[in-house]
Amino acid sequence: MVGNSFPTSHINRLMKYQKIILGVAIAAIVLSVVNGQVIQSKGISNVSPKRADKVVLSDREWQKRLTAEQYGILRNKGTEPAFCGVNLDQKGEGT
Repeated sequence: MVGNSFPTSHINRLMKYQKIILGVAIAAIVLSVVNGQVIQSKGISNVSPKRADKVVLSDREWQKRLTAEQYGILRNKGTEPAFCGVNLDQKGEGT
């Protein structure tokens, strides 16, 4: 062993592990592709289907249909932050 270099046996072992890791990574990629193709060939999609009951409106139309409170909550995510509401520390029966 010279200076800070690794012994040849260590280098050979590292190269062997590197090849194994590369082989496992390639196998994982191949399996994911094959599984994707199998799913698609069976008519199963990994993309969520379009909802028939989904309502698509402009913001102006939503504002007309909803109250100000409903619009704030449903369209602007206007809810209180987690773990800070008035009911957080309730200790009463049934809570």
